[in-house]
Amino acid sequence: MSSKANVAEDLYKKGYNCAQAVLLSFCEDHGLSKSLAARISNPFGRGISGTENICGALSAAAMIIGLDMGKELPDEDEKQKRTFETTFALFKEFEDKYGCLDCPSLLELDLPPFGDWARDEKLKKKNKNCPHYVRLAADLADKYSNI
Repeated sequence: MSSKANVAEDLYKKGYNCAQAVLLSFCEDHGLSKSLAARISNPFGRGISGTENICGALSAAAMIIGLDMGKELPDEDEKQKRTFETTFALFKEFEDKYGCLDCPSLLELDLPPFGDWARDEKLKKKNKNCPHYVRLAADLADKYSNI
């Protein structure tokens, strides 16, 4: 595992959500302030604000790929293609290891209907496996961003 994985896990254990922990571990590499990174990534935690979507750690890994190689102008189709292919490869490697990409499946939670506050309370409980997901997402972001 990369040193980024260690930093991300430490940040997660200090109370940052999964997305924040991963993105914050790459701030210095991209000249991104920690305050801005924490605010940008905040709603991506808990499967994008508890909506049963993609793992927040993976959302942050995709942000890192975008920071490294994403297109800035509408006509930069090659950059977009490379960004999408790289993100796909990163997600595929994560899925090959854990079998899924979405937060509730990773946490093995049976959730109440969307909009029920009890749902967010269940997602808020830190799963014993979340540090592993955070570590792997940071490690893969580091691996694929250096291609």
